[in-house]
Amino acid sequence: MASITITSPTGTSNFVKGTTNTISWSKSTLSGTWGNVAIDLYRDGSYVKNIVQNLSGSVQSYSWSVPSNDSDIFEDDGYQVRVITSHDDDDGGDGGGLD
Repeated sequence: MASITITSPTGTSNFVKGTTNTISWSKSTLSGTWGNVAIDLYRDGSYVKNIVQNLSGSVQSYSWSVPSNDSDIFEDDGYQVRVITSHDDDDGGDGGGLD
């Protein structure tokens, strides 16, 4: 079964408004076809918002510029990202997870 492991950020993070943060992941297999990627933001395990969607399945990182006026982001710890995709060896759906 194909899977994704988030390599950065690890654990919980503090995303500061107005900064750029690299979100990266590795894939358990580079063969086959990966679907488009979406990245969601969680805080203390609860969904906050979608960061990006429809990234090419071939990429393994994304530079997120945290908007300085984003009212959903508090400059506090406890944030996690979830990378979501599908692979042709799976039934589709969530290929990542909170890390």
